[in-house]
Amino acid sequence: MKKSLEDIRDKLENEVETAKALTEVMILIHAGSYSLDQYEVMFETVHNFFGLMAEISEKHARSLDILTDDLMDFHNDLKTK
Repeated sequence: MKKSLEDIRDKLENEVETAKALTEVMILIHAGSYSLDQYEVMFETVHNFFGLMAEISEKHARSLDILTDDLMDFHNDLKTK
């Protein structure tokens, strides 16, 4: 299915927001890691959280890959017109 430039832009904006959110969470984890003992954060909690982060990151990477293909298709369509 061919995508319009507007569709691609909207999806890209969503992926930018995902990237920003992942970065913000990683910064919070980094800051919080200095006080894991103080707040009694268990390894299991951290383990589950990183599993979720990996899942989100993988989906984010796949979405960006699809958007790259959509942009190439759009570019090729413009060249043939």
